[in-house]
Amino acid sequence: MDSVFVAKTSMLTPHKISLLILIEAYWEIIETDSTTPEKLEPLLFFLIEKISDDQRFPEPTLTELSEELSKISDNTDNTTNNFNDILLAKLAGIVTPHELTFSIKEMKRFFTRDARKYSLLGVFVRRCILEMNKLMFDNISRLYNAFIEYREIMVKREVKPSKTCMKDGYAPLKVSEMTELAQRFHMHKQELIPKNDAESFSHYVITQLRKYGGVLPLEIEKKLRKIHDRIPEISSIYYIEFIKYMQTGEYEGALVNFYKYSNFCPDDPENRSWYQYVLLNLVVLHAKFGHKEQAILAIREAIEMARENNDQECLRFALRQ
Repeated sequence: MDSVFVAKTSMLTPHKISLLILIEAYWEIIETDSTTPEKLEPLLFFLIEKISDDQRFPEPTLTELSEELSKISDNTDNTTNNFNDILLAKLAGIVTPHELTFSIKEMKRFFTRDARKYSLLGVFVRRCILEMNKLMFDNISRLYNAFIEYREIMVKREVKPSKTCMKDGYAPLKVSEMTELAQRFHMHKQELIPKNDAESFSHYVITQLRKYGGVLPLEIEKKLRKIHDRIPEISSIYYIEFIKYMQTGEYEGALVNFYKYSNFCPDDPENRSWYQYVLLNLVVLHAKFGHKEQAILAIREAIEMARENNDQECLRFALRQ
């Protein structure tokens, strides 16, 4: 185990806090100047792309995000709103865990219109607010210290930030400025693994494997191993391992990961509507390794479960096998 303290979160991460800040800035500009929507389209498309991206894991650093924002500002006919400066100024303004939680919860003030509330940006913001409302004190502390670690490269501490953009340079925060809790438990080397993002990334890998097959690149393997080590309850990781062992012809490894996948698969143990699909994978496993009798038994059980759950699509597929 490395020296980095790792914590899990359902959704909130320092990167998503940056996205929330940019969404807030976008909405504020729209409300104060009705002539700017077209000028802000590059930022809008950028935000939609970021909150919909299920292929990038882990999340980008502040430096990477800042570089992308600089390109948007350079290509936008909107000299009064430098998105990068706005982001860094607001990041510098968050100096306590309370200010961090308050800044996220206060974004609900923009939901005076249903059109914004149910937009892509609105749904993203509401999900973040919901998770923040659920966080306990220790999780808020972990989020805040991960936030400090995330922003330390570019946030200035000599100048107290204001609502206006700061045009001068940015210097890193000192470790001494971490919260007392972080220093006591050595949590300043903090890493958050967002479970939702890890699940989205693993499902994306499964989709690509089904579409193209082949061997996973080493970089993807490392990312999946990281997810597996940090969040072992994500069932799709075991499904990817199952596919890999199937491709290499290793029966024992495929069988072990199949049962791990089936054990972690249901979100609701009482809901067995997923079970027939698990059985179809078992059919494929036995057929792959020439276990004809076991494959027949599994396909019959899958047919029975499909009928019981009134899953006509699965039933038609199973009867054709």
